[in-house]
Amino acid sequence: MSRTYHDQFAKQYLAGLLDPFGETTIGLEVTSEVRAIDLLFIPRTVPTALGLLGRLCAQPCLLEPYRNTPDPEAVRLCLLRLFIYQGDQKRTARRELQNLSEAALAVVWILTPTISRARLRGLHALPHPAWPSGVYFLGADLRAAIVAIHQLPVTADTLWLRVLGQGGVQRRAIQELLTLPEADPLRSDCVQRSYGW
Repeated sequence: MSRTYHDQFAKQYLAGLLDPFGETTIGLEVTSEVRAIDLLFIPRTVPTALGLLGRLCAQPCLLEPYRNTPDPEAVRLCLLRLFIYQGDQKRTARRELQNLSEAALAVVWILTPTISRARLRGLHALPHPAWPSGVYFLGADLRAAIVAIHQLPVTADTLWLRVLGQGGVQRRAIQELLTLPEADPLRSDCVQRSYGW
């Protein structure tokens, strides 16, 4: 399938999960040349019902989902969008005479179905003991991380992210999704979007 279809699915899927918990903007254009952030999320409340996805979205963040492993240029573009957005955050805070701490700056989560060890080494992406396997940080000061969906533990906590995987990972996640109670509002919305995909 075309990356465009996956982009649309991933953005709508993530927005559908996150909308009840905060403000979601799809296709936000940032300053400089026109560069669109795939999905910006600013929480009103922490979306704990979404497990690991909710933990990722506990603070303002950019979500950059990929259908295939992003190459180094794609990762750099994600960082560029993050830095441009962080600059906008700082300018807004100055205009409103507010202090903006480093911790309040947005984070970028690059969601990839797979990634090689060589690519992770090239990016200096490292695991952190406070996070599950499959989550790699590019450096605390960068405020950027890669989520390798195929390496996530198969638990209810990672289900909402594993739906964005490939092949067997995605199929098993969708099967798990179907076993959730039909009354679960997240289940029905995600099942509907998954069938469309």
